[in-house]
Amino acid sequence: MKIICGRLTASLLTCAALAVVVPSGAQAAGAASELTLKRTVGGVSRSASLSCDPAGGTHRRAQEACALLASVNGNFKALTPSADAVCPPAGEPVRVSVSGQWRGKRVFQEETFANDCEVLRRTGSLFAF
Repeated sequence: MKIICGRLTASLLTCAALAVVVPSGAQAAGAASELTLKRTVGGVSRSASLSCDPAGGTHRRAQEACALLASVNGNFKALTPSADAVCPPAGEPVRVSVSGQWRGKRVFQEETFANDCEVLRRTGSLFAF
C-alpha cells in the first residue's frame, strides 16, 4: 500500500491510501517468459521456442500456447483436460517438457502421455508445433 499526502490545509493534512492489486499469477508482470517446449516420440525429439508477453518464438500457435500457460500460471500440468476428446488407451508414448523462464521464474516440467491424443486432450495446442 502506498500513502500519498497532500499539503497542509488549515491545520489538516490530507492523505489518501492507494492499494495496488496484483492479479494472481502476475507477480512479475513484464518479466521474461522464454520457454523451450519439447516432445519426444519413439526416440525422435522436436522442440519449439515460446516467448510470451508478447507471444512469439518458433511455436506455430504461440498466442494460444501463451494463453494456455497464462491460465495456469505457467504450470501445464494444471491445465483442464478436454471433456470432448476420447482417446484410445494404447499408442506410442509421448514425453513432453517445458523449460526456461515463466514471468521471471525458472521452470522445468515434464510428463509422459500414453499417445498423441492424450497430449492434445490434456494440453490443448501447447505441444502442437
